[in-house]
Amino acid sequence: MSSIQKNPDEHLAITVFVASQGEVCFFHDKPFSKPISWLEYNPDTNTIEFMTEDGEVRNFGVPLPEKYKPAVASAKKAYVIHKNPETKKVISGKDVPLVIQGLPYH
Repeated sequence: MSSIQKNPDEHLAITVFVASQGEVCFFHDKPFSKPISWLEYNPDTNTIEFMTEDGEVRNFGVPLPEKYKPAVASAKKAYVIHKNPETKKVISGKDVPLVIQGLPYH
């Protein structure tokens, strides 16, 4: 019998920003429990999943504003940025691959 694992990062607040150049940035207010290695975008549900190196899903199904859907659907990478919520200063950040679910590989 298997059980569903509780998401240890459900306490994070995540916001998304898309720059005019199409760069997709995800800001979070606390560190993830494990480093994030890639993101997966589901265009059917318009949600992002954050994936750890060992394939665990974090922040299950973060919804995106509809206005960002075209930019995210065409992006190949995204930026995951830890930002202090009080000072608004960047603590750390990195770019990660962005996988679009359900699309054929080119």
